[in-house]
Amino acid sequence: MRAGNYDIYIEQGATFRLSFVWKDSNGSPIDLRGCTARMQLRYIYPEELILTLTSADGDIAIGGVNGTVEMELTPDRTVPLEKNTGRYDLEIEYGEGEVVRLLEGRWYLSREVTR
Repeated sequence: MRAGNYDIYIEQGATFRLSFVWKDSNGSPIDLRGCTARMQLRYIYPEELILTLTSADGDIAIGGVNGTVEMELTPDRTVPLEKNTGRYDLEIEYGEGEVVRLLEGRWYLSREVTR
């Protein structure tokens, strides 16, 4: 399965949320019980890691049999972002160490004016 390509837009100083349902080719939600999730945001040049989100840390919530994946960045985590764009991907680990990259794409920053 090829990862979905989805660009995300982050408003600096505001809460960022993204949620979706992972479905199979028949449109049925995929059972995510026992799975873990991880996501990293990096600047492109240099390829510097700036944020890591994981289900273990509570940044990503996985909805079991409903196939939901929900992530959140609090305002204090979006304020330090400095560059306007970068790349990210989101991976789900399930079964015996099998990893699926669900999403990948660019992230864009909308700079905060009000402080």
